[in-house]
Amino acid sequence: MTPENKILMIGLPETGKTSFLAAFVYYVEAEIEIKRLTQYKLSSNTTYITLIRQSWLKGVRPERTKVSASKNKNTTAEIYLRDTQTNENITLHICDNFGEAYESQFNLRYLDSEYLAQIKHSAGMILFIHPVSIQYPTLIEDLKLANDVADLINSSIGGSEEGEDKDGETKIPESDVISQFKIEETPTSVVLVDLLESHLEFSEYKPMNLAVVVSAWDVVKGTSDEISPLKWIELNLPLLYQYLITNFERLNFKTFGISAVGGNITDPVVAESLRKFHEPMERVMVVEDEGTHKNIASPVEWILNQWQAKRP
Repeated sequence: MTPENKILMIGLPETGKTSFLAAFVYYVEAEIEIKRLTQYKLSSNTTYITLIRQSWLKGVRPERTKVSASKNKNTTAEIYLRDTQTNENITLHICDNFGEAYESQFNLRYLDSEYLAQIKHSAGMILFIHPVSIQYPTLIEDLKLANDVADLINSSIGGSEEGEDKDGETKIPESDVISQFKIEETPTSVVLVDLLESHLEFSEYKPMNLAVVVSAWDVVKGTSDEISPLKWIELNLPLLYQYLITNFERLNFKTFGISAVGGNITDPVVAESLRKFHEPMERVMVVEDEGTHKNIASPVEWILNQWQAKRP
């Protein structure tokens, strides 16, 4: 397997990796009149592919075994594609890692040898971010405000600085306001930058072609119809935004906003409405610089374009 046809999908837990892959597999298999990528033979790991594809079509979440209960921390699949523009056959080796594996990479500072080999030989990555599962940083100003409030409460109670006041009422110690650091509360921006840095450190392909996907874009659209995916990242994950735009020698990136499912499938009414679409791809929404469309394969096609542009 050469780097030119390997794509690595990365992202924290519940960030839309599997939903995207399911919709993408349906797209390349379906009889759609105008599309660039088709499938010239069945994908490998058909059991896994069939499971997530059927779940996506039914508008339900696929059952995924947690890392703690499974020996396998990733599910790989080879998808055999034909580019109708160049008539070239392409094998995409996609590693759909469990999000918990990336949490472990950050928390334990550990990469196993199998995954390290995947990083080294991948010439493209798709990073998934979910807009609802962002851990925002706690600002110093917020801590100061919390302490000021605690001081006011303690002053109104009176008595000693800690413990109980003279009437037996419990005071608020400062240690309760500024709690000890917990690694699980690390801001999402920090974790994502660390993951990208570790991947770039070991990758043999530079600059890395990185498609950044903000998933569940229907959620973002519901709050701000005009915002672009890159602007959303700048506002919500500023550290990640700065990392992306300043590492141009190591990263060639493009941002996408994608709703692969089409809505909140945990809502029975929404799920039922999604199942009524005659063509399931009509549920998909993709936002990029060029506008809004329904081509779920856009991140993959963009990476292919970057590869082909560098070929002699």
